[in-house]
Amino acid sequence: MVKSEEQMGKVRQKMVDEAARKKASSDARRQRDLKKFGKAVQVAKLQERDRAKRDTLDKIVTDKADRAARRAKGAKGGREGGRRGGDDGANRKRQKKDEKFGFGGKKRFAKSNDARSTGEGDGYSVKKMKGGKGAMRPGKSKRAKRV
Repeated sequence: MVKSEEQMGKVRQKMVDEAARKKASSDARRQRDLKKFGKAVQVAKLQERDRAKRDTLDKIVTDKADRAARRAKGAKGGREGGRRGGDDGANRKRQKKDEKFGFGGKKRFAKSNDARSTGEGDGYSVKKMKGGKGAMRPGKSKRAKRV
């Protein structure tokens, strides 16, 4: 029995649609599996990071405790001084910075008078304060007479 061209077109279209549907379904399944696998990898990576962080923090705590114990032992009569040797070795960097930048402290009102500078009278002259250099301007009465 021979089918018409129109009927065969419908059959072909049905087969193409079914193949596309199967392909889409398998692609979606594959994407879901990849997502699950990726999520598992991500969770494992986060757990690894947390474990590494915890280990690092524990190591820091134990190192601090060891250092404190060594410092206490050194203060009781163990080795004298620090790693660099001598008491000033630990403060050498601080001393250099103080030399370079000063000690900090109050910056404002640095030029304001204090009791000592106010009490000193040297270098103070009324003439200089009033502009004693050069000829003084005559008073009002003398200026009025000139005219």
